[in-house]
Amino acid sequence: MIVDDVPKNLTILQHALAKDHEVFLCSSARECLDHEARAQADAFLLDVNMPEMDGFELCKLLRDFPDVENKPILFLSALDSIEQKMSGYEVGGDDYITKPYDLREVCRKVNVHLERAKNLMKVEQQKSAAEDIARLALQQSSEMGVVARFVEGSANCKNYEELANLTIGALTNFGLSGSIHIRTREDTIDISDNGWPSELEVKLLEAAVGKGRIIDMGLRCILNAERVSILIRNLPSDKEIHGRLRDHLAILLTGVSARISAIEAEDYLRLQQDHWVNAALKQVCGALSVIKGKFEEHDSQTTKIMDTLMQDLELGMSRLVLSEEQEDYFLALVDNSMHRLVKLYHSGVEIDRYFNEVEKELEKIINENVC
Repeated sequence: MIVDDVPKNLTILQHALAKDHEVFLCSSARECLDHEARAQADAFLLDVNMPEMDGFELCKLLRDFPDVENKPILFLSALDSIEQKMSGYEVGGDDYITKPYDLREVCRKVNVHLERAKNLMKVEQQKSAAEDIARLALQQSSEMGVVARFVEGSANCKNYEELANLTIGALTNFGLSGSIHIRTREDTIDISDNGWPSELEVKLLEAAVGKGRIIDMGLRCILNAERVSILIRNLPSDKEIHGRLRDHLAILLTGVSARISAIEAEDYLRLQQDHWVNAALKQVCGALSVIKGKFEEHDSQTTKIMDTLMQDLELGMSRLVLSEEQEDYFLALVDNSMHRLVKLYHSGVEIDRYFNEVEKELEKIINENVC
């Protein structure tokens, strides 16, 4: 159902949407409220600026009808301020399309919200089967028990996704529906209790950063901390319960914020530790390379000494007039020394083999850490 006081706009939108949908046209808010097909409509496109009753007022009245309560309502407006968008969200709107609009974008958003409404209906049907069990569980555990379990569970969260899902679980235990927006140093994480937040919710959460600790929007609100924002869609109308839950949510927000800082610190320390380990391993590899070089130099010098000794011995034997017994004595002495030198040389080769194995293992560890 499209509501716009400008006939030309109705014609254009009807032409764009009629290919995939049955379209009802209304030229005023009153005509929409009285239209016999209002209950049949699966989604509503409302112009904001209309005489007598604007789109925001119409949306509030439509939300009072049980047959419209959970159906998508999208606003069309030339005004693009965050205040206008927050006003639309506060009265129950699901999206806000700025004029002049691209008709393909309008069709896409209508289809997305219709699909989302269909999925939400399935979720609600699944939830209804478990509501009795959930209600009984909530009766057995106090609200502070929910907070205590969250604080205990958050200490075991290893990453932001686990923390976001734990927070959504705590909201569910309070009987609340909402979304969470976490701002890490590299990225943002958005998670909702129905799988993913709408585009409008994401924009509102982003726009709410730095706008105060708590932003009230009727029975909806946004809670802000430095690195996280939480949107609540269905605070109870009972003032006492409303106030009590807001206090619990403030504690929850503080816990989420503290755990985000802790996860960041743990990640930083892990990176530093890996850096230190890699630096130490590289130093060890460097030292092993030096030692290996020394052993190679030692082996080379040993070989040279053996060659020089043999040459000197041959030269000396040729110049000396020795008896056969003397020659045998010197040859036996040299042969014994040569055997010891050969043994020492082989020992060096064995040590070199062990160093090669150690060096390969250290290089493997370094490469794995770098990867």
